[in-house]
Amino acid sequence: MEDRKAMNTPKKINLVDDFTNAPGGRYRWQGDHSGEEFREDFLLPAFEEAQKVEVDLNGALGLPSSFLDEAFGELLRKRPDLDSRLRVVVSDNMAARALLSEILCGSLA
Repeated sequence: MEDRKAMNTPKKINLVDDFTNAPGGRYRWQGDHSGEEFREDFLLPAFEEAQKVEVDLNGALGLPSSFLDEAFGELLRKRPDLDSRLRVVVSDNMAARALLSEILCGSLA
């Protein structure tokens, strides 16, 4: 019963609090806090824990397009089934919001 309840409770990830306030580039080899690291170490495990995942990107010093594409675009290219289970919140960076609206299919809040 507890496992079912845990799966039904959305997993919330706050980029600034849980990962970094200064996201890096696309790949791990390019340095710390890459989109690849965020996808592999935060997003994918979150989908194993919960049916729905909400990611709050507000408060970051910047959201590089390479980071966003690698984290979210590559996630959905490899696992399109996760699109309906993902919700991304960003209201303080209009450039990132515009890019994410192209990457995500209805998952942007």
